[in-house]
Amino acid sequence: MADLALTAMEAALAEVAGDHGLDCFDLKLNYMIAVRDEETLTSAVRVLHIGRRSAVAFCELKDGEIAVATATATFLKTPSGSPDAD
Repeated sequence: MADLALTAMEAALAEVAGDHGLDCFDLKLNYMIAVRDEETLTSAVRVLHIGRRSAVAFCELKDGEIAVATATATFLKTPSGSPDAD
């Protein structure tokens, strides 16, 4: 679930971060309900902050209408073309 949440937040931030790379340096996950491998999860991401040097996003993972986990991550914005940029 951590990979799904992180990928969803990176995708959402990539749309609004402009010409910058993003490196996650803080990820907080809250697991609320156990999920089986065959479950299909959806994600809803909200960008909380876009600054000159950092960005923060929140993600909610759901199984249908039931929230199963939430995540918050802080990203360092890196110049495009830098060695750290993804």
